[in-house]
Amino acid sequence: MRTNHKHFFAVTSITAFLIFSSVSVYAQTPPSSNPPVISGLMVDNITQSSAVVSWNTDVPATTRLDYGATANYEINPVVDPSLRTFHQIQLTQLDTNTIYHYRARSTDASGRERVEIDRTFTTPSLPDLWPPGEIASLQVASATVTSLVLTWIAPGDNGSVGTSSSYEIRTSRTTIPEIGALQWWNNAEVLDHTLIPGGSGSKESYIAKNLATSTKYYFAVRARDKGGNVSPLSISDIRAGTTLARPIMVDAPTTTVATSTPVGAGTPAPPSGQAAGDPTTSVTTMPPSPMAPTPLGSPQTAPAVLFTNNLFYGMRNESVKTLQRILIADGFLAAGNDTGFFGLRTLAAVKKFQCSQKIICSGSAQTTGYGFVGPKTRAKLGN
Repeated sequence: MRTNHKHFFAVTSITAFLIFSSVSVYAQTPPSSNPPVISGLMVDNITQSSAVVSWNTDVPATTRLDYGATANYEINPVVDPSLRTFHQIQLTQLDTNTIYHYRARSTDASGRERVEIDRTFTTPSLPDLWPPGEIASLQVASATVTSLVLTWIAPGDNGSVGTSSSYEIRTSRTTIPEIGALQWWNNAEVLDHTLIPGGSGSKESYIAKNLATSTKYYFAVRARDKGGNVSPLSISDIRAGTTLARPIMVDAPTTTVATSTPVGAGTPAPPSGQAAGDPTTSVTTMPPSPMAPTPLGSPQTAPAVLFTNNLFYGMRNESVKTLQRILIADGFLAAGNDTGFFGLRTLAAVKKFQCSQKIICSGSAQTTGYGFVGPKTRAKLGN
């Protein structure tokens, strides 16, 4: 039986006389005692200062929205007393980058109210148009033969406030153009790094490696924020630094092994790059001729000449790779380090070799030859 509709019934009874009667009855189902059902609640068209909240009800009902910066809904509610099934409210004058709490409420014609649970939405921030501060504190703090150490003070995210998100470091051997720094920056080489900026005012440092010796390099550093803004750059922000020259070493074949002269009172110190514990030998003006094959059983009068040049920290060539393979074979250097570059591991291995051969066990390459592959160490390696 359908509610709120008129229905007709016929009742017939047979007695001694045939009587027919018809009665009309109006049946009405009582309305539901439940409050309206809210569905499809959503917030869209959110801007820095406005938003639209909408929902549906299953029966005509009023519209009310409570909202505020907390779940206490401290802002005056928006109310529409008209009965409807689609409800929509436009919120304005909102603050940017703010979380808002809200709840929907609808009441039907019988006064039954449905109150939804607390929900939230967030207004976006304004576009970040303020770049990090200019890095005018860049300095070349120190130099080696193949590297330069850069230092600077970190700028902020917005000028000198906050923390920027990344750095870009560039270098070039080209001098700074007179027309401006940006042309130089666009043509400079981008250096790889994993440096994460510290907060504004933090001390930063970066080592530029694998550089050419005795070479002048120009550097600049710019900070970038999450909005993609880059710190400004001027000609005065570009700094120059020069790598050191290699030590002056005797670079000639050895023909005879000279006796070392102890360094003491009254005796001259070895020249720059020449070590007291690993002296240079007499130098011929002609290179040695290739050694003839030695017949089996014949006495060998001189060791094989493996190295005709001195080797030292910072070099990179095939002779260094040969040196490393000898040190690996003798157990002074770990396998896989035959890279051809005379680095710290190779330096440590050379020192171990020199000490084991009782050549020298203390000092430095500049003072005693400790770690410097000169004639005496080369002769031992040849053996």
